[in-house]
Amino acid sequence: MAMIDEACSTYWPENPKARTRYNLKRFICDMKKGDWVVVPKWSDFDIYEIIGQKPHIISELPANSIEDWHKKPVTLGNNGHLYRENGDLVDLGFMWRVKPVRILLSRYKFADAALTSRMKHRGTNITISDLRSSVEAAVVAFDANRPVDLYNSLAEATVQAVLSVIRKELNDSKFERLVKWYLERVGASAAEIPAKNERDKQGDADVVAAFDFIRTAIYVQVKFHNGTTDEWSVKQIVSYQAGEAAMTFADGYSQVCWVISSADKFSDAAVELANENKVQLINGEQFAIMLLEAGFTGLDTALKK
Repeated sequence: MAMIDEACSTYWPENPKARTRYNLKRFICDMKKGDWVVVPKWSDFDIYEIIGQKPHIISELPANSIEDWHKKPVTLGNNGHLYRENGDLVDLGFMWRVKPVRILLSRYKFADAALTSRMKHRGTNITISDLRSSVEAAVVAFDANRPVDLYNSLAEATVQAVLSVIRKELNDSKFERLVKWYLERVGASAAEIPAKNERDKQGDADVVAAFDFIRTAIYVQVKFHNGTTDEWSVKQIVSYQAGEAAMTFADGYSQVCWVISSADKFSDAAVELANENKVQLINGEQFAIMLLEAGFTGLDTALKK
Protein backbone atom coordinates (compact mmCIF):
# COMPACT_ATOMS: atom_id res chain seq x y z
CA MET A 1 0.00 0.00 0.00
CA ALA A 2 2.89 2.32 0.75
CA MET A 3 4.08 1.83 -2.82
CA ILE A 4 0.65 2.88 -4.14
CA ASP A 5 0.54 5.99 -1.95
CA GLU A 6 4.02 6.97 -3.09
CA ALA A 7 3.12 6.46 -6.74
CA CYS A 8 0.05 8.68 -6.40
CA SER A 9 1.99 11.52 -4.78
CA THR A 10 5.20 11.23 -6.82
CA TYR A 11 4.28 10.23 -10.36
CA TRP A 12 0.99 12.13 -10.75
CA PRO A 13 1.22 15.32 -8.69
CA GLU A 14 -0.88 17.54 -10.98
CA ASN A 15 -3.30 15.10 -12.63
CA PRO A 16 -3.49 16.36 -16.26
CA LYS A 17 -6.34 13.98 -17.16
CA ALA A 18 -6.25 14.60 -20.89
CA ARG A 19 -3.28 12.22 -21.20
CA THR A 20 -4.18 8.58 -21.59
CA ARG A 21 -1.54 7.37 -19.13
CA TYR A 22 -3.57 9.01 -16.38
CA ASN A 23 -6.24 6.32 -16.82
CA LEU A 24 -4.10 4.27 -14.44
CA LYS A 25 -3.80 7.21 -12.08
CA ARG A 26 -7.59 7.52 -11.89
CA PHE A 27 -7.87 3.80 -11.25
CA ILE A 28 -5.41 3.49 -8.37
CA CYS A 29 -5.39 7.02 -6.89
CA ASP A 30 -8.74 8.74 -7.48
CA MET A 31 -11.20 5.95 -6.75
CA LYS A 32 -12.23 5.44 -3.13
CA LYS A 33 -14.42 3.29 -0.94
CA GLY A 34 -18.11 3.89 -1.57
CA ASP A 35 -17.69 5.03 -5.18
CA TRP A 36 -19.92 3.48 -7.81
CA VAL A 37 -18.30 2.14 -10.97
CA VAL A 38 -20.28 1.72 -14.19
CA VAL A 39 -19.02 -1.15 -16.36
CA PRO A 40 -20.37 -0.89 -19.95
CA LYS A 41 -20.81 -4.05 -21.98
CA TRP A 42 -22.19 -4.79 -25.43
CA SER A 43 -25.94 -4.30 -24.82
CA ASP A 44 -26.10 -3.74 -21.09
CA PHE A 45 -24.08 -2.40 -18.18
CA ASP A 46 -23.27 -3.26 -14.57
CA ILE A 47 -22.89 -1.02 -11.53
CA TYR A 48 -20.52 -1.93 -8.71
CA GLU A 49 -19.61 -0.27 -5.42
CA ILE A 50 -16.01 -0.16 -4.21
CA ILE A 51 -15.77 -1.78 -0.77
CA GLY A 52 -12.01 -1.78 -0.23
CA GLN A 53 -10.00 1.01 1.38
CA LYS A 54 -7.17 0.76 -1.17
CA PRO A 55 -6.52 -1.02 -4.48
CA HIS A 56 -4.68 -4.32 -4.32
CA ILE A 57 -1.54 -5.29 -6.22
CA ILE A 58 -2.42 -8.42 -8.16
CA SER A 59 0.90 -10.14 -7.51
CA GLU A 60 0.30 -9.96 -3.74
CA LEU A 61 -3.00 -11.85 -3.92
CA PRO A 62 -3.47 -15.64 -3.96
CA ALA A 63 -4.12 -16.43 -7.62
CA ASN A 64 -6.61 -19.17 -6.81
CA SER A 65 -8.87 -16.62 -5.08
CA ILE A 66 -9.55 -14.59 -8.24
CA GLU A 67 -11.89 -15.15 -11.17
CA ASP A 68 -12.75 -12.93 -14.11
CA TRP A 69 -16.24 -11.38 -14.38
CA HIS A 70 -17.45 -14.46 -16.25
CA LYS A 71 -16.50 -16.60 -13.25
CA LYS A 72 -13.72 -18.25 -15.24
CA PRO A 73 -10.41 -19.14 -13.51
CA VAL A 74 -7.34 -16.99 -14.14
CA THR A 75 -3.63 -17.71 -13.73
CA LEU A 76 -0.93 -15.46 -12.27
CA GLY A 77 1.88 -14.99 -14.76
CA ASN A 78 5.56 -14.45 -13.97
CA ASN A 79 5.17 -10.75 -14.70
CA GLY A 80 2.56 -10.31 -11.96
CA HIS A 81 -0.48 -10.13 -14.28
CA LEU A 82 -3.44 -12.42 -14.55
CA TYR A 83 -4.27 -14.36 -17.70
CA ARG A 84 -7.23 -16.39 -18.90
CA GLU A 85 -6.77 -19.94 -20.15
CA ASN A 86 -6.63 -18.67 -23.74
CA GLY A 87 -3.76 -16.32 -22.87
CA ASP A 88 -5.77 -13.07 -22.77
CA LEU A 89 -4.53 -10.48 -20.29
CA VAL A 90 -7.12 -9.79 -17.58
CA ASP A 91 -5.83 -6.93 -15.42
CA LEU A 92 -3.70 -3.80 -15.18
CA GLY A 93 -1.68 -5.15 -12.27
CA PHE A 94 -4.07 -3.67 -9.71
CA MET A 95 -7.61 -4.44 -8.57
CA TRP A 96 -10.32 -3.06 -6.29
CA ARG A 97 -12.67 -5.16 -4.23
CA VAL A 98 -16.24 -4.39 -5.20
CA LYS A 99 -19.77 -5.59 -4.64
CA PRO A 100 -22.54 -5.49 -7.26
CA VAL A 101 -25.11 -2.72 -6.96
CA ARG A 102 -27.09 -3.80 -10.02
CA ILE A 103 -26.04 -6.00 -12.92
CA LEU A 104 -27.31 -6.56 -16.47
CA LEU A 105 -29.13 -3.26 -16.86
CA SER A 106 -30.20 -2.85 -20.48
CA ARG A 107 -28.56 0.16 -22.13
CA TYR A 108 -31.63 0.69 -24.28
CA LYS A 109 -34.15 0.51 -21.46
CA PHE A 110 -32.43 2.17 -18.51
CA ALA A 111 -29.66 4.54 -19.68
CA ASP A 112 -30.64 8.09 -20.58
CA ALA A 113 -29.01 10.01 -23.43
CA ALA A 114 -26.14 11.43 -21.37
CA LEU A 115 -25.21 8.09 -19.81
CA THR A 116 -25.53 6.26 -23.13
CA SER A 117 -23.21 8.75 -24.78
CA ARG A 118 -20.58 8.50 -22.03
CA MET A 119 -20.57 4.71 -22.14
CA LYS A 120 -19.35 4.91 -25.73
CA HIS A 121 -15.96 6.18 -24.47
CA ARG A 122 -13.21 3.92 -25.79
CA GLY A 123 -10.60 4.63 -23.13
CA THR A 124 -9.83 2.47 -20.13
CA ASN A 125 -11.81 4.63 -17.69
CA ILE A 126 -13.27 8.08 -17.25
CA THR A 127 -14.77 10.07 -14.42
CA ILE A 128 -18.56 10.44 -14.70
CA SER A 129 -19.35 12.10 -11.37
CA ASP A 130 -21.40 14.69 -13.25
CA LEU A 131 -23.76 11.88 -14.32
CA ARG A 132 -24.53 10.70 -10.82
CA SER A 133 -28.24 11.52 -11.21
CA SER A 134 -28.38 9.54 -14.48
CA VAL A 135 -26.84 6.46 -12.86
CA GLU A 136 -29.11 6.69 -9.82
CA ALA A 137 -32.14 7.16 -12.08
CA ALA A 138 -31.14 4.02 -14.01
CA VAL A 139 -31.13 2.02 -10.76
CA VAL A 140 -34.54 3.37 -9.72
CA ALA A 141 -35.99 2.62 -13.16
CA PHE A 142 -34.45 -0.87 -13.16
CA ASP A 143 -35.87 -1.69 -9.72
CA ALA A 144 -39.32 -0.45 -10.71
CA ASN A 145 -39.07 -2.16 -14.11
CA ARG A 146 -39.92 1.19 -15.65
CA PRO A 147 -37.73 1.67 -18.72
CA VAL A 148 -36.82 5.12 -19.99
CA ASP A 149 -39.86 6.11 -22.03
CA LEU A 150 -39.99 9.16 -24.28
CA TYR A 151 -43.76 9.50 -24.01
CA ASN A 152 -43.82 9.38 -20.21
CA SER A 153 -40.85 11.75 -19.97
CA LEU A 154 -42.51 14.27 -22.29
CA ALA A 155 -45.82 13.98 -20.46
CA GLU A 156 -44.23 14.50 -17.05
CA ALA A 157 -42.30 17.52 -18.31
CA THR A 158 -45.33 19.06 -20.03
CA VAL A 159 -48.39 18.32 -17.93
CA GLN A 160 -47.82 21.04 -15.32
CA ALA A 161 -47.23 23.61 -18.05
CA VAL A 162 -50.52 22.63 -19.73
CA LEU A 163 -52.42 22.80 -16.44
CA SER A 164 -50.89 26.19 -15.62
CA VAL A 165 -52.04 27.63 -18.97
CA ILE A 166 -55.56 26.23 -18.44
CA ARG A 167 -55.84 27.89 -15.06
CA LYS A 168 -54.40 31.18 -16.27
CA GLU A 169 -56.09 31.58 -19.66
CA LEU A 170 -59.56 30.02 -19.22
CA ASN A 171 -62.70 30.70 -17.23
CA ASP A 172 -65.75 28.60 -16.34
CA SER A 173 -67.39 28.70 -19.77
CA LYS A 174 -64.16 28.24 -21.73
CA PHE A 175 -63.23 25.28 -19.56
CA GLU A 176 -66.59 23.71 -20.38
CA ARG A 177 -65.95 24.26 -24.10
CA LEU A 178 -62.52 22.68 -23.68
CA VAL A 179 -64.10 19.57 -22.18
CA LYS A 180 -66.67 19.46 -25.00
CA TRP A 181 -63.87 19.78 -27.56
CA TYR A 182 -61.94 16.98 -25.87
CA LEU A 183 -64.91 14.59 -26.05
CA GLU A 184 -65.40 15.40 -29.73
CA ARG A 185 -61.68 14.97 -30.30
CA VAL A 186 -61.71 11.44 -28.86
CA GLY A 187 -64.66 10.32 -30.97
CA ALA A 188 -67.98 11.60 -29.64
CA SER A 189 -70.67 11.45 -32.32
CA ALA A 190 -72.27 14.51 -30.77
CA ALA A 191 -71.48 16.72 -27.78
CA GLU A 192 -73.38 19.65 -26.34
CA ILE A 193 -73.43 22.06 -23.43
CA PRO A 194 -76.99 21.97 -22.04
CA ALA A 195 -78.72 25.28 -21.32
CA LYS A 196 -78.19 26.46 -17.77
CA ASN A 197 -81.78 27.67 -17.33
CA GLU A 198 -83.74 24.55 -18.25
CA ARG A 199 -86.97 24.46 -16.23
CA ASP A 200 -87.55 21.59 -13.81
CA LYS A 201 -84.10 20.20 -14.57
CA GLN A 202 -82.93 17.62 -12.06
CA GLY A 203 -79.24 17.84 -11.21
CA ASP A 204 -76.76 19.37 -13.61
CA ALA A 205 -74.42 18.30 -16.40
CA ASP A 206 -72.21 20.89 -18.05
CA VAL A 207 -71.32 18.72 -21.05
CA VAL A 208 -73.18 15.76 -22.51
CA ALA A 209 -71.64 13.55 -25.22
CA ALA A 210 -72.89 10.56 -27.17
CA PHE A 211 -70.61 7.87 -28.57
CA ASP A 212 -72.95 6.12 -30.98
CA PHE A 213 -70.49 3.48 -32.12
CA ILE A 214 -70.24 2.05 -28.61
CA ARG A 215 -73.77 3.19 -27.56
CA THR A 216 -72.51 5.13 -24.59
CA ALA A 217 -73.41 8.55 -23.21
CA ILE A 218 -71.05 10.50 -20.96
CA TYR A 219 -72.37 13.20 -18.65
CA VAL A 220 -69.77 15.59 -17.29
CA GLN A 221 -69.92 18.02 -14.42
CA VAL A 222 -67.16 20.57 -15.07
CA LYS A 223 -65.57 22.59 -12.27
CA PHE A 224 -63.09 25.39 -12.89
CA HIS A 225 -61.52 25.26 -9.44
CA ASN A 226 -58.24 25.63 -7.60
CA GLY A 227 -57.31 23.54 -4.59
CA THR A 228 -60.01 20.96 -3.83
CA THR A 229 -63.36 20.12 -5.44
CA ASP A 230 -66.00 18.91 -2.95
CA GLU A 231 -68.80 16.35 -3.15
CA TRP A 232 -71.41 18.81 -4.49
CA SER A 233 -70.13 18.20 -8.02
CA VAL A 234 -70.72 14.45 -7.60
CA LYS A 235 -74.23 15.00 -6.23
CA GLN A 236 -75.10 17.18 -9.23
CA ILE A 237 -74.00 14.66 -11.85
CA VAL A 238 -75.57 11.68 -10.05
CA SER A 239 -78.86 13.56 -9.80
CA TYR A 240 -78.67 14.49 -13.48
CA GLN A 241 -78.13 10.87 -14.49
CA ALA A 242 -81.29 9.89 -12.63
CA GLY A 243 -83.36 12.74 -14.12
CA GLU A 244 -85.57 12.97 -17.18
CA ALA A 245 -82.99 14.82 -19.26
CA ALA A 246 -80.45 12.02 -18.97
CA MET A 247 -82.97 9.25 -19.59
CA THR A 248 -84.30 10.96 -22.70
CA PHE A 249 -80.88 11.70 -24.16
CA ALA A 250 -79.44 8.26 -23.55
CA ASP A 251 -82.33 5.94 -24.25
CA GLY A 252 -80.77 2.52 -24.86
CA TYR A 253 -77.26 3.76 -24.14
CA SER A 254 -74.89 2.94 -21.31
CA GLN A 255 -74.56 5.95 -19.05
CA VAL A 256 -71.24 7.13 -17.65
CA CYS A 257 -70.76 10.05 -15.25
CA TRP A 258 -67.60 12.13 -14.97
CA VAL A 259 -66.53 15.09 -12.90
CA ILE A 260 -63.66 17.02 -14.48
CA SER A 261 -62.05 19.67 -12.31
CA SER A 262 -59.07 21.94 -12.85
CA ALA A 263 -58.35 21.55 -9.13
CA ASP A 264 -55.49 19.52 -7.71
CA LYS A 265 -57.68 17.03 -5.90
CA PHE A 266 -61.13 16.02 -4.68
CA SER A 267 -62.28 15.99 -1.08
CA ASP A 268 -62.51 12.69 0.77
CA ALA A 269 -66.30 13.02 0.79
CA ALA A 270 -66.32 13.51 -2.98
CA VAL A 271 -64.15 10.42 -3.50
CA GLU A 272 -66.37 8.33 -1.23
CA LEU A 273 -69.58 9.45 -2.92
CA ALA A 274 -68.08 8.93 -6.38
CA ASN A 275 -67.07 5.38 -5.50
CA GLU A 276 -70.59 4.63 -4.24
CA ASN A 277 -72.16 5.91 -7.47
CA LYS A 278 -69.51 4.81 -10.00
CA VAL A 279 -68.60 8.37 -10.95
CA GLN A 280 -65.18 8.94 -12.56
CA LEU A 281 -63.26 11.82 -10.91
CA ILE A 282 -60.66 13.57 -13.08
CA ASN A 283 -58.47 16.27 -11.54
CA GLY A 284 -56.57 18.99 -13.35
CA GLU A 285 -53.36 17.02 -13.83
CA GLN A 286 -55.19 13.95 -15.12
CA PHE A 287 -57.20 16.06 -17.57
CA ALA A 288 -54.00 17.75 -18.81
CA ILE A 289 -52.59 14.28 -19.55
CA MET A 290 -55.79 13.38 -21.40
CA LEU A 291 -55.42 16.52 -23.53
CA LEU A 292 -51.82 15.66 -24.33
CA GLU A 293 -52.88 12.20 -25.42
CA ALA A 294 -55.59 13.61 -27.66
CA GLY A 295 -53.41 16.33 -29.23
CA PHE A 296 -54.17 20.03 -29.60
CA THR A 297 -54.89 20.44 -33.32
CA GLY A 298 -57.95 22.68 -33.80
CA LEU A 299 -58.19 23.73 -30.16
CA ASP A 300 -57.94 27.49 -30.80
CA THR A 301 -60.90 27.45 -33.17
CA ALA A 302 -63.02 25.46 -30.72
CA LEU A 303 -62.45 27.91 -27.86
CA LYS A 304 -63.26 30.98 -30.00
CA LYS A 305 -66.78 29.80 -30.80
